[in-house]
Amino acid sequence: LRERKEDIPLLIDHFMKPDTNEVTRQALSGEMLEAMVRHDWPGNVRELQNVLQRYRSLNRFDLLEDATCQFPKDGMEPSNLPVDLIDHSYHAAMGGFEKQFLLRALENNQWRRDEAARSMGLPLRTFYRKLKRHGLIRHKK
Repeated sequence: LRERKEDIPLLIDHFMKPDTNEVTRQALSGEMLEAMVRHDWPGNVRELQNVLQRYRSLNRFDLLEDATCQFPKDGMEPSNLPVDLIDHSYHAAMGGFEKQFLLRALENNQWRRDEAARSMGLPLRTFYRKLKRHGLIRHKK
């Protein structure tokens, strides 16, 4: 693959064909395809097949982190983190992040909790439990 980069898109198409028990085909973003073409591929075609299989089964794409070696593009580099997150313990920082994430999902969905939970990919029951933990839901009297 290192010497035949032009074959990568054809192999991706072949390996990403849906199985008989799959309804739809998972799509790769342009950034993912670019990372695959830029990758050095020290292994053989089986390495490409393993990367795609891991993406299909675990929804994890390892080459993107390897290819960019950067933080996500959401502005969460250490220098951009709020000061209060830097000065807290790990659990306190993660709790603060989770609360902000929940609030943003609620705001983006006009405070419709079922839609906010769906947008986050959480079951409604889990979403409500997290809202209650962070004091974002009123307790019934």
